[in-house]
Amino acid sequence: MQLGIFSSSVKKYSLTFLKFYDIIYIENKKKIKKRERFKGDTMAVSRKALRDQVKAQYMAQLMEMLGAQEDVGMTASNEFNFPVVDSEGNEDFIVVKLVIPTGTRDGDPYDGYGARNDYELLQKEKQEKAKKAAEAKAKKIARDTKMREKQAAMKAARG
Repeated sequence: MQLGIFSSSVKKYSLTFLKFYDIIYIENKKKIKKRERFKGDTMAVSRKALRDQVKAQYMAQLMEMLGAQEDVGMTASNEFNFPVVDSEGNEDFIVVKLVIPTGTRDGDPYDGYGARNDYELLQKEKQEKAKKAAEAKAKKIARDTKMREKQAAMKAARG
């Protein structure tokens, strides 16, 4: 009987050990996945930080390029200005603002090519609208001149 009790207690402890082993194995697996995510000593950099680096790089390049010819000064982290003089000697400032758009709140990324196409279509629509307005204005002017000629002829016939 002693042997039966011993074997049942071993089974009991073996099951507990296996459960404990499973828990440790799962926790270690989670830690390994976390380590794989960071891939060594380098930490993941956020998209915002990467955008800020690119923005700073281009700000420095633009300011250096314009700085040789103009008095360039930063007015914000993504903005700089420089003075200009018009043909009459009046001083104004040109403000250059660098923005890296992220997209909509819905999660749609910014489509730069689509924005270009939209702008081109908008400009074509404006040109067509201006052309139609110019044609309508020309017709109105022609109609008004005919009406004035008729009125002048009627006035001359009366008087």
